Amino acid sequence: MNEIRDFQTTDTTVVEVRAFEVYVDTGDLRPALGELLAVGEDRFRVSKYIGQHRVCAHALGRHHAEVGEPVTFLGVSACFPKPMPLANVAELKWTEAGVDASPVRPGLAELLGELEICEVGHDGLDAIAPIPRGGSLMIAQRSDVALQRAVRALGGATIAVNSGINALYRVKGEGGYLELMAWRMASVWAAYLRAQGDVVLAGRLPVRSDAVINKVAAQEGGTTLAQLVDGILDVAVSTRAASVTTLLQLPVSSDHELHPILETLSTGAMDATWVFDGDARPELERCSSKAADGQRASDALARLTRQETERRRRSMGLFDPEDDIDAVEIVSLNAPLLDA
Repeated sequence: MNEIRDFQTTDTTVVEVRAFEVYVDTGDLRPALGELLAVGEDRFRVSKYIGQHRVCAHALGRHHAEVGEPVTFLGVSACFPKPMPLANVAELKWTEAGVDASPVRPGLAELLGELEICEVGHDGLDAIAPIPRGGSLMIAQRSDVALQRAVRALGGATIAVNSGINALYRVKGEGGYLELMAWRMASVWAAYLRAQGDVVLAGRLPVRSDAVINKVAAQEGGTTLAQLVDGILDVAVSTRAASVTTLLQLPVSSDHELHPILETLSTGAMDATWVFDGDARPELERCSSKAADGQRASDALARLTRQETERRRRSMGLFDPEDDIDAVEIVSLNAPLLDA
C-alpha cells in the first residue's frame, strides 16, 4: 500500500459520528462557533474546535449522518424552532429560521439591578430565603412540591423543562444529551420570550451517578452540572424591561451523596437556595436568598437556635415552663412545605 498515492482528503466531510454529534474536517474553511452546517437533510451546530481544521457539531435531535458524507457550511447562525406548546427535543430538527441558539446578551445598563421578594407562604422560607423574582432559585428536593409552590407564587410557569408542571410551553428531553439540549433550548426561549414580558423558567436538572465530582465528564470534554447551570443562567437573564425567574430543581433526597455538599458544589451564581429533608421540611440553616431582608432572616435564625437549645434541654430533663419559647412560632418556621 502506497500511503502517499492512496491518500484521500477528508476536507468538509464527516470523519466521526457519535449519538448526537459529528466531527467534521473543515479544510481551509473556518466556520464560527454556533454556525449551522448541513449533512444531507440533517442540521448541526458547530460547538467547538478540535485543533485548527476539525470541529465538533451538535445535533438537536436524532440524525442520519454517516462517516464520509459531505458537509455544507451554511454561513448562518443555528436556530431553535420558535416556542411551541409541547416540544420533544428528540423529534425536532435544527432550523435556519427560528430563535437564534446564541442570543445577544443584554448590555450592563439593560440588566435588572435589584431582585424583588416573592413569598411562597411559608414562615421560615419567606423570612430566610424568599423567592428572588427576576433571579434564580435552586431547589434541592426529590419531589416537585417546592417547585410547584414556587411556580404558583410567581403566577405560573412560562416554560417547563423535563417536568410535569403546567406551563405555556413545555420542553422535554430524555436521557443524557437530550436532557441538556432541552435546558439549552428552554433558556434560549426564555431570552426570546422576555421581549413579550416577564418569564418563569422552571424544571428539573439532570443528575448523573458522577454528579458530585464529574471528573470523567471534565476529562472527556463533557458537560458538568456546574457548566450546565452556568450556561442556563448566562442566557436566561433579567432586564429592566422584563424579568426572567429561573427555578432549578435538583431532584436529590437527603441521603444522596450530593446533598451534604450542596453549599460547596459549584453550580453557578444562584440567587437563592432551598434545601429540604426527606419529610419536606426546609433545612433553614442551609437556605439563603439575596432578596432576603437581613434583619428578618437573622431574627428567624435566632429563633431556630433557641429552639434547638430548648430541644436539647428537654432531652436532658431540664425543661422549665417559665423558660419555654413560643412553640407555635417555631413550628410555623420548621413546618413541612406542603402542596397547597
